[in-house]
Amino acid sequence: MEILNLKVTGMHCEGCSRALSASVRTLAGVHRVDAQADTGATTVTYDPQRARPEAIRKQIEAAGFEVLPA
Repeated sequence: MEILNLKVTGMHCEGCSRALSASVRTLAGVHRVDAQADTGATTVTYDPQRARPEAIRKQIEAAGFEVLPA
């Protein structure tokens, strides 16, 4: 497993963080998503053989949020 730490904007409440988490968990190989609406800190635990960081970023953006550059 690998861990991807991201800063995400556009989350305004716990409903937003749940929506982001649910969307990212639909990707094969994603095991855990922890998104904090108040700080934007988002941690994704994934299997690098099945999921790629770029696909995770794209899924977050497709859900209506923005991933800030590292």
